[in-house]
Amino acid sequence: MRIVVASIFLSIVFLVACSAANLGSGTNVACTATSCACGNNASACNLDCGNTTNCAPSCSSFKNNCNATCGDHCAFSCTSGPNCNVTCGDDCDVKCSSNSNCGATCGERCNYDCSSVSDCNATIGDQSVVSCTSAGNCNVTCD
Repeated sequence: MRIVVASIFLSIVFLVACSAANLGSGTNVACTATSCACGNNASACNLDCGNTTNCAPSCSSFKNNCNATCGDHCAFSCTSGPNCNVTCGDDCDVKCSSNSNCGATCGERCNYDCSSVSDCNATIGDQSVVSCTSAGNCNVTCD
């Protein structure tokens, strides 16, 4: 039986510190082994870590969409933009705040933290933890 623990609490969102790039619409950014970022009012961000483990893609203050793909042990952060979406492997940390939508598809042992977001949507694997705080909708699917 799959167990999902859903809790509501106030939390401080940990943002990965990395340099911001001023990217144009639909720009694809290849991530490094440690991080990649998109911000400075970019119209769209498509961050791809490939199979790199421990990658930390992040988006902050963007205008349209932030989409990220990463492998195991990924740390995804998305704040102050309309739409965030990440697909990651096992043991990922996903943190969204101050967005309209935050979607995540994660493997096992995912930590999904969605705060001050209108629509939180997570598809998660076994032993994952979901936290929705000040969210209009919190939709969780166990995979």
